Amino acid sequence: MPPSAVPAVSSLPTPARSRASTTLTLDISGLLGGHSGSDINLERGNGNLIMARIIDRLMVAGEPAIVSFNGGTKDNAINRECKAVLVYADHAAAEAAAQIAKGIIADVTAELEVFDPGFTCTVEIADDAEVEAMDQKSALALIRALRLAPNGVIRRNVA
Repeated sequence: MPPSAVPAVSSLPTPARSRASTTLTLDISGLLGGHSGSDINLERGNGNLIMARIIDRLMVAGEPAIVSFNGGTKDNAINRECKAVLVYADHAAAEAAAQIAKGIIADVTAELEVFDPGFTCTVEIADDAEVEAMDQKSALALIRALRLAPNGVIRRNVA
């Protein structure tokens, strides 16, 4: 692999801290997905980018820590699924975040109703979870990088 190539599956060396609190699990499914070369013009939803959009908003509203973020293993695919687990200090904070997430999910559902009508995202809260989470700086860097990732057709050659 050339030095500049990035493997399809990467992991960031991030400091983790153990926390016993309330988790919020977001699970995106039902997207059509596809190949980034042949299906990119179909304006389908990308599970990773939708999840980053939701988490970005939740990070603005509060201070969740990311426990996990899993969505696909290929670098040339439009991801159909993505699952993330966040941790909050208490149930009330997780419940408030769940309400914000549901609002964003409703917006995304409306945006995708023509091109990707099967989109769903479940939201689950679990109390008394013992988890290891990313530090805030690393989590913010991950979400910001995903939010900046190009998506869809950038330019068409109609000649």
